[in-house]
Amino acid sequence: MVHGVVTNHGFVDGNKRTALYLVELLAVRSGYRLAVEDLVVADAVTAVARGELGYDALTTWFEERLEPVANAEPRASAPDPKSPDDQ
Repeated sequence: MVHGVVTNHGFVDGNKRTALYLVELLAVRSGYRLAVEDLVVADAVTAVARGELGYDALTTWFEERLEPVANAEPRASAPDPKSPDDQ
């Protein structure tokens, strides 16, 4: 997702900032955190924008730096609106 947001230029401005925000949001919601300083993450996203860090390398980069948050439970998905329990 980060690679797509940065390289596809969906916005006139702010693609890298949006990608950074989405990474943080999804990591936290999934019970993880990035075990590096924000500037290090920003440098990686900038490397993607410059074409220096491809999709596979970025995937490996995140795998090496994401760590589970102790006592964090991943957020449950939204309830099914057609669930019989809600009637």
